[in-house]
Amino acid sequence: MASKPNLASIISSVLKSAGKPITADAVFDVIQSKSLYEFNSKNPQGIVRNCLSRHSIENTLPNASKKKIFSKQGDGGFDLI
Repeated sequence: MASKPNLASIISSVLKSAGKPITADAVFDVIQSKSLYEFNSKNPQGIVRNCLSRHSIENTLPNASKKKIFSKQGDGGFDLI
């Protein structure tokens, strides 16, 4: 059985397809509309926001991921680095 892609990889694909920075809510909308990921949470938008934040180059908090994939733009959108 093949392993399912992790959320950070799915978000990366969504941002690449968008071709421009988009908000966490827009990322979530694409994931939901295309059934790219199954969320087992009462707050799936928060899961997407958390993933974007944890993998964002701007996040230097102790809980941040060492693998930086995203960059937060001034308008609140996120893009790939």
